[in-house]
Amino acid sequence: GGRGERGDAAAQPLRPFTADASGRPLLLLPGATPQLFHPSSGRLWSLPAGGSVKPHSGRICPACGFELCLFSPRAPPSRAYPLCPSCFDDSLDDGAAGIASTGADVDASAETFAAVCASGSPHGESHPAVAPLVACACPVSGREGGALLLDPRGGPEWRLVSTRASFAYRLPPFIHSLRVGAPCGCDAARGGDGVVGCRFLHVEFHRDYSPIEGGGTAHTGWLRSDELLQALCEFEEAGDR
Repeated sequence: GGRGERGDAAAQPLRPFTADASGRPLLLLPGATPQLFHPSSGRLWSLPAGGSVKPHSGRICPACGFELCLFSPRAPPSRAYPLCPSCFDDSLDDGAAGIASTGADVDASAETFAAVCASGSPHGESHPAVAPLVACACPVSGREGGALLLDPRGGPEWRLVSTRASFAYRLPPFIHSLRVGAPCGCDAARGGDGVVGCRFLHVEFHRDYSPIEGGGTAHTGWLRSDELLQALCEFEEAGDR
């Protein structure tokens, strides 16, 4: 990562934001195509366009050691995805190299590739910051590898969000905790043909609002067939506010 150098960065408003794999603090350069900036070396890391980027509470990318961020597309519905600035910047380099190999003009490659994820995840479903959050294949884009993943912002506004389409499932605030577990063992869990496998969802409800008969608070199931989980999901798409 680190595609650029300081240039005119010093003239722009800067603020502490996150850290690289060595723990060095990085500053945020806002703008149409935001970037992270390391003051001493002048290195720059491009960030996705078309949304907002926030720190992710000091969580670390399993792939490269950079501090993770959260990327939220500007277009509704509300949703967020894990973002590793270093891995994302490297993917821009790889994409620009692919375009260059075809002889195409790559003058605006960074801006072009940074805008690609404006409606979904900035990383693929197999990225180690994304994969642990995947619950099942996306009902819209599953055949192309799309998935539903647990929105990393957590509760009380719990959501399952599509990685490749502009929609989400909103879950109720009386859920106390929600996490993705092991593969469920069904045929779909084994994936194949590019389809993302299914995993269990473990839900803990607030005791006073549990929908479980008998007053229990814990429930485990998989979204494709579990009637309780399906009943809890409220569909949100681009036109919803």
